[in-house]
Amino acid sequence: MTEPDTIDLALPPSLTPVGRDFVAYWHSLRAGQFLPDREDIDPGAIKHLLPFLVIHDLVAPDRIELRLVGTAVAEDYGTDITGWNYLDMVETGRRDKASESFFMLHNHPVGMTVTLRATTRSGSSWLRQTVDLPISDIRHNRKLVISCSLRADQGRQAETVNASLQVQSVAHRELIDIGAGIPDIVN
Repeated sequence: MTEPDTIDLALPPSLTPVGRDFVAYWHSLRAGQFLPDREDIDPGAIKHLLPFLVIHDLVAPDRIELRLVGTAVAEDYGTDITGWNYLDMVETGRRDKASESFFMLHNHPVGMTVTLRATTRSGSSWLRQTVDLPISDIRHNRKLVISCSLRADQGRQAETVNASLQVQSVAHRELIDIGAGIPDIVN
């Protein structure tokens, strides 16, 4: 393992400027640790990122609760999804793999960028680029993942009928070495 303060994070070239800002902020909070703590996050310092943030609570392998969902993310899904089980939004056959991927972020530790295809009940779909990074929650002894989730095709028009999310599928995934190396995974 490499000391967290000395690592130069190699970011995927496809990462958006918002995604890069998010990773830079997360990295600035590490203070010699592999994971920053949730209490270290200052919403005032990242106002431009808040609409795109999601905090996942890794409750159990079959329950990844969405603790916080930014307004832009909720708007894209047509409803506030705070409190939902993230795995309910994943294709049935990929739920175990999705759960393993989130838990890997803490167990290894590693970062991840994922391009997701979100499909609504009306059949519309769009791509999201999500950057997922592990954070600790020492006070509540929880494993959390903070994500910056930005619609890749910002020109998509809002829907007015049956726009709620039906399912998400992975179009592309890349891991980000945050100092512990890259684990072997099977997509």
